[in-house]
Amino acid sequence: MPLVSDSLVTFDFSKIDFISRAFADELIHFIANNNISADFLQTNTIIAEMLAVVQKNRKKRDSSFHHIAVTPFMNQKEFANFLSII
Repeated sequence: MPLVSDSLVTFDFSKIDFISRAFADELIHFIANNNISADFLQTNTIIAEMLAVVQKNRKKRDSSFHHIAVTPFMNQKEFANFLSII
């Protein structure tokens, strides 16, 4: 859970064993886009490495790639119809 103090947000990973690359990417993206100063506490090796890889690759990333189209379905039949055409 993040702890907020002035302009610094501290993320404490003490009870977290793993984060996915997708989560790390969204977290880093959110922090960067909102000009948040973040501090990560008690990250194990896996979490620290995941955050580092995402931060490193963020500089190389094409920003247009991050936008994903979302198709809403009102019911299961619409979803089935959609799947039948792909």
